[in-house]
Amino acid sequence: MRYCLTLAACLIVAAESALAAKTIVRRGFIPGGVPALPCTIMVDFTSGGGGPDLDGFEPIRSYVIDTENVDQAEAWGWGKEGEFSLCLTVHDTSAAKRIFEDLTRLKPAKPGKPGSMIEVRQGANWKT
Repeated sequence: MRYCLTLAACLIVAAESALAAKTIVRRGFIPGGVPALPCTIMVDFTSGGGGPDLDGFEPIRSYVIDTENVDQAEAWGWGKEGEFSLCLTVHDTSAAKRIFEDLTRLKPAKPGKPGSMIEVRQGANWKT
């Protein structure tokens, strides 16, 4: 009986860990652009006629999901050509600075599509 209770407790903990895997939550569409959302870091995927650079998004997506100190990640659509912004919440100030620098280095030096751009910027709740 004791073994069954221990096994059940271990399975519950394992299931909770599996369910807690971080993802980027896709939120709604905000016409006219993303307002000052309560983000620590914003990553904007803009377009000048060819849609956002989704190839440039992939390494950023992987980094956001794999980085322990990104507490929450949300994607908000806002453009007619599929433009969107990532809203990242990072509670640790020193980690936020490191993540900001890492994301700035990850964005492509040249946009992958003509007219598209990826911009990493400090969000509304950036703490110095």
